[in-house]
Amino acid sequence: EKKLGFVLAVVVFSWLFLSAWINIAITSMLGGILIFVVDVVEWEDIEAYINWGVILMYGGALVVANSLVETGATNWLSQTLFSRLDLPPFLFLVFLAIFTMLVTEGVSNVAAVAIILPLAFSAADIYQINPVIITLSVALPGGLAFSLPMGSPPNAIAFSSGYYRVKDAVKRGLIITFIAWISYILVAWFYWPLLGLEIIV
Repeated sequence: EKKLGFVLAVVVFSWLFLSAWINIAITSMLGGILIFVVDVVEWEDIEAYINWGVILMYGGALVVANSLVETGATNWLSQTLFSRLDLPPFLFLVFLAIFTMLVTEGVSNVAAVAIILPLAFSAADIYQINPVIITLSVALPGGLAFSLPMGSPPNAIAFSSGYYRVKDAVKRGLIITFIAWISYILVAWFYWPLLGLEIIV
């Protein structure tokens, strides 16, 4: 426990104060290696406990997302969809939320927001929509991945337990996704105006 506490303290210290020189992802990997170096655990224990299939699945989803961005496929798809829309501003936000929620099921949340947000800002100029509203309408739905294991790390961790199949997750995840989408619409329509966030600039 003392050794593990030491490793954790080193990793957190590096995240907080050394992130300008050492990438936080590299720090995390070095922390994982350090656990073996100081004899906190044996490799056999880790190998038997970790579901490697889920790790490869999530890693594959990240590779696919990066490939879609690098080839310009996501930009082409988003621009094609947004350029053909002629909707009232609020309906545009509803469509934007649906599109973001669909994208974030197949790629990571960060990748989905990074892909969609710049294009949403471009469309917002046409519709004269408040940029704060646009940001919220992409960032919030971007975190609502409930159906597929590769949608977010918590989904992948839950799926690695082996207690359910993908079709079970999709069946119930779609229900939760629909409830989350309705909640977003209600918040955007009723609550945000109370905070002074108007859709139109």
